[in-house]
Amino acid sequence: MNNSEGLWKADAGENRGDQSPAGLTDACSAQLWRAEWERRRIAPLSSAHPRLSEDDIYAIAARTFQRRDRQKIGFKLGYTSAEMRAQMGINDPNFGVLTKDLLVSERTGRVDSENLFHPLIEPEITLRVGRDVHGPDQTRVSISYAVDSAIASLEIVHTRYQSYCFSAVDNIADNSSSARVVLGRLDHSGRSMTCACAPC
Repeated sequence: MNNSEGLWKADAGENRGDQSPAGLTDACSAQLWRAEWERRRIAPLSSAHPRLSEDDIYAIAARTFQRRDRQKIGFKLGYTSAEMRAQMGINDPNFGVLTKDLLVSERTGRVDSENLFHPLIEPEITLRVGRDVHGPDQTRVSISYAVDSAIASLEIVHTRYQSYCFSAVDNIADNSSSARVVLGRLDHSGRSMTCACAPC
């Protein structure tokens, strides 16, 4: 990722003295964005702002998505494993937004690791959803009817923070530590896939 005037354009609107909720959202987002572009680690946001709410942190992530200004390709679900939540001291799953620039080229397979601080790689299951799902009363079965295919994939996570010692609010603000995603071969056949047997 090369530094470009896009970063400076994004920062031009930052009001460093604005202590309103919108001002805090913009300032925290700008801090995370600069950390990514300048390849430097920062202290967790919660260390300076311990009262950040869930609404605040999702707003910070949304503001950074605006700064990224890339096509949304899907969502990343974080901490869906109870064991991982216990390890990190996090109570609930969260989500981040995946954008086209985070997708590793299927043609080259090259990962620009020089732009990542301390990347970790995780095997994942990617679901391709063919229609919108609405309402709070969905179940695993009802949602399955909206899924066109399941794809074995690899997720590369990293955090802009100084280490992996951070709170749930920090993780959500940091787009759930999303960095890159590598999709496996998409099965257009419509056959069900046994994910336990899928290579990645």
